[in-house]
Amino acid sequence: MLLPMLFALGCAVEDPPPLCDDGPHTATECGFQDQVPEEGNWRRLDNEEEGIDVIVVREIIGSGPGMTAQYALRGFALVKDGCLYCVQEEDALAYSAGQHNWWDDADATIDGVLHRLHAQFQPSDPDDPMSEWVWSYDLTGLDPATEEVLWGPIPLELAEGSEEW
Repeated sequence: MLLPMLFALGCAVEDPPPLCDDGPHTATECGFQDQVPEEGNWRRLDNEEEGIDVIVVREIIGSGPGMTAQYALRGFALVKDGCLYCVQEEDALAYSAGQHNWWDDADATIDGVLHRLHAQFQPSDPDDPMSEWVWSYDLTGLDPATEEVLWGPIPLELAEGSEEW
């Protein structure tokens, strides 16, 4: 597959330190998405007010119950507090898929904080399951040992040109 070849070299090298000067930065500077077709493989999300910009790159590795796709997270690019983080180390990344992929989490541990990008497909009105179903995304900082919330969740929107999860 194309994705394993693209990431084979990147997984063997330590992630670079954050880039916190000469900003402003964008998540596209990590380049994770440059050689990967977007169809289901990567998403860019942001919250301009909070200065958050995220790109996640995932690779389908199998199927699970209820037509759920199983993914491996291959890259997590984050701009937060003016710093750019490019994470590709396999042991710093995790992906968990919910039933039908309607409740998925992409996790990256950065500077001792578990950054969880949560994607959820749900009714636009939680009290009316017949209302239009929409995707929602948020980013939360967690203690990696206890998963206690340190900050967030910060709501995210699909960046211009990115497709729904």
